[in-house]
Amino acid sequence: MTRETRLRIAETNWGRDCGWFVEVGGQRLAVLTDCAWDSIAQFWFVYRVTPLTDDSGVRQMLSTEEFWQRPDVTYRNREFDAVISQVVAVPQSDSHVRVRFLNLSATLSPLDKIFLWFRKRRLRLTTYTGR
Repeated sequence: MTRETRLRIAETNWGRDCGWFVEVGGQRLAVLTDCAWDSIAQFWFVYRVTPLTDDSGVRQMLSTEEFWQRPDVTYRNREFDAVISQVVAVPQSDSHVRVRFLNLSATLSPLDKIFLWFRKRRLRLTTYTGR
């Protein structure tokens, strides 16, 4: 994994901010976006679920716990194209799902951490000065 990839994974909250495609058998059924830390359950995150089909059966299925517990459901990161299958997911409402273990991992070296610090600082300065 390149340094740029490791830094980008860290910058995107370990891939969470990029969003995820929800797939079954290689078919994309939904996209998870708008990740937020779940203040009720420790180590859980809540995503908005947006169906990618007009099929009413699939849309209804996405709101059931049975769907999210299926062993053939996989999650593909929208930016890094990495696939994760060992996720715990529970529907919170028709449009949101609570998940755990849905993140990418990258081991940052001490030099990577320095690069990351400078990149974050540069971003804050750019945002502050408007340049």
